[in-house]
Amino acid sequence: MVKTMKDLNIDGISIIVPSFSDVKTNSNSIWSCMKQQLGKLDEKHPKVEIIIMNDDIDHPDKYDVYNSDEMKQFYDSENITIRVVDNRKYMTDDWKLYQGGSRIFGTIKEATYDYCIWLDDDDMLAPNAVRNYWDILQTESKQKDNLPVACIGATFRSFDAHHYQKDIGKDGFSIWVQGRLWCKPFCIEHGLTDENIYKNKINRRQGEDYLFVQMFDYCCEHEEDKWR
Repeated sequence: MVKTMKDLNIDGISIIVPSFSDVKTNSNSIWSCMKQQLGKLDEKHPKVEIIIMNDDIDHPDKYDVYNSDEMKQFYDSENITIRVVDNRKYMTDDWKLYQGGSRIFGTIKEATYDYCIWLDDDDMLAPNAVRNYWDILQTESKQKDNLPVACIGATFRSFDAHHYQKDIGKDGFSIWVQGRLWCKPFCIEHGLTDENIYKNKINRRQGEDYLFVQMFDYCCEHEEDKWR
């Protein structure tokens, strides 16, 4: 059980990207993750792990281009890693993982770091998102009570495929999952799994944001003395 921020891996941030779009569309999203502004080379800065959850089960090699040697020339491959996950490894029925399942399996089963950004593959991440979140985590880890942080919200904006800014966090915590940084151990500790949230598998793609946020917030409200 997590008791303090020191129990968490905050050396970096994992970005979970449920993916089904064609590479032309998907590349805008992945590129925005690859080109995050992490800081100067001589200072401590976050690591970034991009996890592409491939839900196009008929084309398992669709996103392999991101792991090519040619692609690694275009980003800081020492501090940023990219992995493509074939979602078939988590399928136990005829339903794909869709957005909901991809986010949860990507976070609980695949993420290296304990805090995760969820990003749709037709949206783009603001260039300072990872650094802003990481700086907040570093500050929170030095607080006197040192209670772990369940999530951080409303710190950045994303952009859709048409480059329109999405003010997903302007009114505080939104029901849209891209408006927060999520804590992996909090989800595990409180049973926020695919099995518990998406008992009806159609909800992996319909109402998936609302269901997850509703259950997450309920858990937070009853853990005020243990989590922030």
